[in-house]
Amino acid sequence: MSDSVDDLFEGRPATVFVEGVGEVPVLYTDDEAPEPLPDVDLDGRLALLDGVDWTVVDDEVVVWESHSRTSHVLNATAALLWQCIDGVATARELLVDLADAFGVPIDVVAADFVPVIAAWKRDALVSDGAGDRPRVIEVDGWRFLADPPND
Repeated sequence: MSDSVDDLFEGRPATVFVEGVGEVPVLYTDDEAPEPLPDVDLDGRLALLDGVDWTVVDDEVVVWESHSRTSHVLNATAALLWQCIDGVATARELLVDLADAFGVPIDVVAADFVPVIAAWKRDALVSDGAGDRPRVIEVDGWRFLADPPND
C-alpha cells in the first residue's frame, strides 16, 4: 500500500461542473500541517462568502472558491453540514439540528463539526458573522450585500 496523495485520490474526478461557474479543476491534497484555525462564533449566522459555489458529486460536495481559484472536497459528513448553511441559522442552531437528527449529544456534534467550520472560515468559504467579508450577490450589474450589517 502506498501513502502517496495520487494513490489516496485515485479514481476521483479531475474536474467538476459547478452551476453558474462551469467546469472547475478539483485539486486533491492531504494537508499534513494546516494553518491554525480561527475561533468560531456559534451564535453568529453561518453563511457562504462571496465567490463560493458548490456542487454535489455522489455523497460528497465540491466547493469552488473563485477568488483563490481553489476547490475543496467535502466528505459525506461535512457535505451534510455544508448543505444546511442558509445564511439565516446560527452555527449553534445547525449543530443542535444535527445532534437531534443523529440522536447524539450536542457536545459530540460540536467536537466533530466546530473544527470543520473553523477550517472553512480559515479558507474563506464561510462567515460566522465575526468580521468576515460579507457575501455579495450580483444582479444585472448591481452588487448587493446578502446579509447587510444591522439586518
